[in-house]
Amino acid sequence: MQIKIKENITAFENTLKANGENALKSAVDIILNARRIDIYGIYHSGIVAKDFSFQLMRLGIAANFVEDTLMCSVSATMLSSCDLAIAITSSGRTKEIINAAKIAKENGARVISLTCNKFSPISKISDITLLTASSGMSISDKSDEIRLSQLMVLDTLCSFLRTCIDADNRENFYRLSGILNSHSVED
Repeated sequence: MQIKIKENITAFENTLKANGENALKSAVDIILNARRIDIYGIYHSGIVAKDFSFQLMRLGIAANFVEDTLMCSVSATMLSSCDLAIAITSSGRTKEIINAAKIAKENGARVISLTCNKFSPISKISDITLLTASSGMSISDKSDEIRLSQLMVLDTLCSFLRTCIDADNRENFYRLSGILNSHSVED
């Protein structure tokens, strides 16, 4: 068990080394200035994409999570130059995610990708590529390390976003917090 924890920590450290602070700041700027945000991901990356959309909404930033392989491309056709597509694919080679990102890009939307392969097809389409990494030590499936690294990068983005949100988004954040708190049972 300790070995797996050490592998995950190494994956986090490798992910940290792979991303410059400028890339994260640029991604935050694009997110804050997007009129509409569509987030694409399927399978393991879909779970991460869904979590990210929830985190953005908690911050008062409207985001749509799209996991259906056909609907990714359909939603991308509705994006324009004021909008953002966030493509999450571990390999950077998921056909449906790449197709949606291409369509979004053709419509003038910005594209941010999250992948572990900076030379992948999704990276070539993207305005900004945020990278994830594994430990390089795992003898088993590295997908768990990549998934955890994806979550870490997106949590870091949300931390940056929290420090940058404007008054309108702060108002949304407090209103949403009130709604979420209203579902808690009082002691």
